[in-house]
Amino acid sequence: MAPSKAPSFSTLASLGPVRRGLELDVPQLEAYIQKQLPGLLASPGSGLSVSQFSHGQSNPTYLVTLQPSGRRLVLRKKPPGKLLASAHAVDREYAVLAALSAPAARGFPVPRPLLLCTEDQPIGTPFYLMDCAEGENARHAVSYSDGRNPFAQVHPHVGCCIWLLCMHATRLPPVRLTSYNRASGSACVPAQALTFSIHTRTL
Repeated sequence: MAPSKAPSFSTLASLGPVRRGLELDVPQLEAYIQKQLPGLLASPGSGLSVSQFSHGQSNPTYLVTLQPSGRRLVLRKKPPGKLLASAHAVDREYAVLAALSAPAARGFPVPRPLLLCTEDQPIGTPFYLMDCAEGENARHAVSYSDGRNPFAQVHPHVGCCIWLLCMHATRLPPVRLTSYNRASGSACVPAQALTFSIHTRTL
C-alpha cells in the first residue's frame, strides 16, 4: 500500500506562474544577463521565460529558462518592501554557495552560482543566479497505513545530515567562510537573538 502522503516531490513540481506582487521585469533581466554573462544567451533578444517556485522559501525563487537552448537557471531575490538590513541576505547565500562549490570544498553537492547583483536594478531588489539542480524534496513526515517500517524513507534526511556534518568538519579559511565562524566573535545564537530583538523593537 502506498504511503498516505508522498514522501518526497521533485524540486520542479511546485513551479507555477509568478505570483502577484513578485513579478520580474523580464526584458530588463534579460538585458542584464546579456551584459554580465555574455555568451550565456544565444543573442540579444533571444528570450527567456520565468516561472516561480511556490514552496518553502523566504526569498522569492524563480526558474529562468533560456531560449532557445532550454538551459535552466534558478534566481533568488530579496522580497520587496522594507526589510531589516541583515535579513534576506542573498549575498550571504551566494558567498556560501560560491565557497562550497570551489575546489577547496572537495565536492559539496551544491548548485554552481553564476552571478550576484547587489543593486535594486534591474528587477527591484538584489538577486543571484545559479545553475538549476533538480532533485527531490523530502517531506517532514511520512505516515504509513500498512505498518511498514517508517525508517524506509529516512535516507534523504540521513544524506542531508551527512553533508551538514561534512560542512562543519570543513576548514573554513581555505573556502573563504571565516567570517561565518564562531572564532570571528559572532556566535550563531547570540547573533540571531540580537537580530530578532531589533526586529521586535521596529514592529
